[in-house]
Amino acid sequence: MSATRFHVWESKYGWIAAAASDKGITQMSSPEADRDEAEDLIFPAQLECDNDPEYFDGIGTAIDAYLDGDSDALDDLPTDFSDAPPLTAAMWDACRTIPWGETRSYAWLAAEAGRPGAPRAAGRAMAINRVAMLVPCHRVIRSDGSLGGFGGPEGLEVKRKLLAAEQD
Repeated sequence: MSATRFHVWESKYGWIAAAASDKGITQMSSPEADRDEAEDLIFPAQLECDNDPEYFDGIGTAIDAYLDGDSDALDDLPTDFSDAPPLTAAMWDACRTIPWGETRSYAWLAAEAGRPGAPRAAGRAMAINRVAMLVPCHRVIRSDGSLGGFGGPEGLEVKRKLLAAEQD
């Protein structure tokens, strides 16, 4: 992991933990009810990093704005996927271009990342997404219009809720 700094903070939506390099965010939790749960999601990144609350001030403000419905709030937040496999990083970058309130297929994502015919690789890249708010994997669906997979204990219900929230 290329992170050099981390921070855990309480947003109005829950605890968020993030790690970043000098180039941008490398890892970030979604809001969690419990600080320890958020921290556990990025714990390995923290081992060799400095806690740097000032670096994450603007990031926290942008995340709250996004969760309040500002569709553009996260667009300018820098990411650093340099330690990810090149195809995975390309998939994550392509996913960031899917507009708020819209969906694209795994096949589209694969083509955008330069690997047409690799929708399963797109699915795998979304499954290991470590910055879900910045790489909106909930917007990626199957070519037949069904939701496909989604991680976490409530899986597809969370994906359904996120997509519905972007329609309001």
